Amino acid sequence: MRRFSAKQKKELYSLSSLLFHLLVFIILLISLGTDADDKKQANARGAQMPKETETALERFFASAHP
Repeated sequence: MRRFSAKQKKELYSLSSLLFHLLVFIILLISLGTDADDKKQANARGAQMPKETETALERFFASAHP
C-alpha cells in the first residue's frame, strides 16, 4: 500500500472537502427549488387556519422570499 506525503494528504482532504460541500450545495438548491408541493399543502392547510394567523404567515414568507 502506498503512503501519502503530508502535502498529498492535504490536497486529498481539500478535494474531498470541496466535493462534499458541492454535493451539499446542490442538494440544498434542489430542495429549495421544489416548493410547488409545499405551496399546495400550505393552501390546503390555510383554509383551516384563522385569518389573522394566515396573514401573519404570508407577511413572514413574503419578507423571506424576494
